[in-house]
Amino acid sequence: MKKHLIIWAMMCCIFSAYAQETNIQKSIEEGIKTSIQQTENREWKEAFATCRELDALIHAHEKGTKKQAPELHYQVSKERLRMYMRLNNAEQSKLQIEKLEDCANQAQQNALSEDLLMTKAGYFQKFGMNDKSLQCYKQLVQKRSAGQDENGTNKCFQDMLAQAKKSNNASLTQALERLYINWQDSIKGVKAASELKSLKDEYAATQSTLQEKESKITTQQGFIIFMCIQPVAIGEAILILIAVLYNHRNLMENPKHRDSKTKDYNK
Repeated sequence: MKKHLIIWAMMCCIFSAYAQETNIQKSIEEGIKTSIQQTENREWKEAFATCRELDALIHAHEKGTKKQAPELHYQVSKERLRMYMRLNNAEQSKLQIEKLEDCANQAQQNALSEDLLMTKAGYFQKFGMNDKSLQCYKQLVQKRSAGQDENGTNKCFQDMLAQAKKSNNASLTQALERLYINWQDSIKGVKAASELKSLKDEYAATQSTLQEKESKITTQQGFIIFMCIQPVAIGEAILILIAVLYNHRNLMENPKHRDSKTKDYNK
């Protein structure tokens, strides 16, 4: 017990020294390393005490700078979450998740937002909420691939998978592989639908062109038929006219026939 008190006193001095140098971030990082080491030695009370000391340092820093530091509180709450999850304390873990969400919302930092999704995914998986865990990974992919084309999104998946495998994060690897396959299937579906629409549009355009050509041909055929019939009609009219003129000429050239017609008329 005495040994633990000595170690704790030394760590407090170290934290205070870092804080006096205004490198509060370094102080928090060193404190979290100490907490992790303490939990590895099963010194849970000491680890939680370390977190309380870190809280005090952050509050002193905020008082001195007159600025809130939600990103620092986020790191300490995340360390508490790690410990409660190892202790299988679902209730306290949930409270720490809520604190992380508050800190991330206040900080408005992209890195914290992404880390929060990763942390929540691990929390949900730890306590058997796999669907929610997968949803967090999905949101993370969407966040990182926002505004990118197909190639950019594909690269995002590849980079995240490589990172998950490198860190031996089996749960993240499996979730990303599942999401990657679903994304590839959706891309294939979109492409197939696009190709089908293109074919339909092309068919509709071809049909429209054919109808226009058919209408034009019909018009041309009507004109041709009219042009063919017109000479025949004119020819017939000319023949009739010739016949009438011929009969009239014969009548005029034959006086007897003309007088006979006149007498018959007088009678």
